[in-house]
Amino acid sequence: MSRLELEILEFIRPEGNNKNLYITGIPWMEEAEIIDKFYQLFTVFGPVYGIRLCPASIKISRPVSEPDTPPFNSQKREAPADSDKEKSTPPDYNKEQNGYYAFVTFYLAMSAKRAKDDLNCRLVIQGNECKISTAKRKKEMIRASLHFTKCQELANHYIGFNGWSTSVKLLDSDSEEQDGDLKRLRFMCVVTLDIPVHGLSTAGLGAWEEACLTTDPTSRAKAVCKAKKLSYQRAVEDAFSRVLLIVLNNGKVSVEIDTTRPDALLAQKQANAESVLKVNELDEEPKEEQDNISFDMDNIDDINLHILHQLEDEM
Repeated sequence: MSRLELEILEFIRPEGNNKNLYITGIPWMEEAEIIDKFYQLFTVFGPVYGIRLCPASIKISRPVSEPDTPPFNSQKREAPADSDKEKSTPPDYNKEQNGYYAFVTFYLAMSAKRAKDDLNCRLVIQGNECKISTAKRKKEMIRASLHFTKCQELANHYIGFNGWSTSVKLLDSDSEEQDGDLKRLRFMCVVTLDIPVHGLSTAGLGAWEEACLTTDPTSRAKAVCKAKKLSYQRAVEDAFSRVLLIVLNNGKVSVEIDTTRPDALLAQKQANAESVLKVNELDEEPKEEQDNISFDMDNIDDINLHILHQLEDEM
């Protein structure tokens, strides 16, 4: 029985070398074809965040025996006629040729590990064996929220297309600033992200500013539409940033809300509440406060005389 493992997946850009695979020895072919084939090949092991292809000089190795079901369809070569066999010359396999290296980024480290273990020494493209290793990047990536479309793709994969929904609670103009013929429009959006299957809900706050020309009537309409659209997308990204996916290696997924991350909507409400002056209506006039100490004017001379006698005794 295999050991049960889990990994916590956040809706942020994948970080860490253990989620990146470095692939070398890719021979020259159309870039779009390579990327499309790589997506078909690697998404079997888990959702892929992205694939980056870079040109490089490679050495073509000697042909290797390809598996029965190779990930790439090798180009079929017709056998030369008997009269041409003697004229054919063997290729120069050690000569450097144009090719590529690639980075394949997974959302989960265990997905990258399964892909590396299963495909290493088995990834053959046009007869050339490609090498797969874990990336060794020294530069640390900045933590950033996942883009709107990536949030949707990830949620559909793990929660299901009908497993989550968003509703707009507020979408309105926040401010307008004019500088000559240029006007800046700022829209604010508040959304609620519901995950009914797990009984969870969280809110998101987003804003976007767009400029338009006061001299062009169509410019304002375009700016308003764009500001509304992007403020909504930023709000959805903010809501998903507090969602945690607990993924098990057996395929099961649990969802939780990260309560340690600040709720932008709650912070906005608190900030607005602090700047509001509260006025309470009283049923009757307030009574004037009286001092606790009162003096009897008839006995004031006796008190002063007593103090003088005490001072004389001390001297």
